[in-house]
Amino acid sequence: MRSRILAHRGYWLEPGEKNSLTAFRRAFEGGFGIETDIRDLDGELVISHDPPTSRNAPMPFSAFLDLYRSTKADGWLALNIKADGLAQAVAAQLAEYGVANAFVFDMSVPDMRGYLKIGATTFTRRSDVETAPSYYASSQGVWLDCFEIPHSPGEWIRQVLADDKRAALVSPELHGRSHEAAWAEWRETVNMAEDDRVMLCTDIPEAALNYFWGTT
Repeated sequence: MRSRILAHRGYWLEPGEKNSLTAFRRAFEGGFGIETDIRDLDGELVISHDPPTSRNAPMPFSAFLDLYRSTKADGWLALNIKADGLAQAVAAQLAEYGVANAFVFDMSVPDMRGYLKIGATTFTRRSDVETAPSYYASSQGVWLDCFEIPHSPGEWIRQVLADDKRAALVSPELHGRSHEAAWAEWRETVNMAEDDRVMLCTDIPEAALNYFWGTT
């Protein structure tokens, strides 16, 4: 169950820890999955939400995967692809480290074709501004996000699951909104404890664990 809670940019306790070794280790050692950002710098895959520079010394993607393997983690990795042309390199490193529980998402639509072509586990995205997800039939899952509405409605989740795809829910606190109404609706929509096709990306993984799998 913890493996399907995607700690957004790691399990950070203060904003400065996002996408850091500390946040990643805390998530992996806690049994959680992780959502993080992939770019390239000087021919190397790196972890970085914003365009990286050598001066910023971003973490190599290989170091992230080495931590995943060394901590014996098995949580899902949601890899937010922030640059085009990385499909072959991403797939090669996941294969090198023997990572099975990983998917890529959020790349540009033309770039998405490359991931699908090589058979990478790829999620399309549905949101209030993307009501017709690209390559829906070919994708293994759907990243359910929202921008102008409070949260993804339960009917979206039901449709994704009816089509036998995985659903990754973006919790509203990632956009600076309260998560309470969304979590209440989602708990009425699907039993996350029983349906292993559903994931949740959140900034508060322990609270999510208690709410969806606990007694609160």
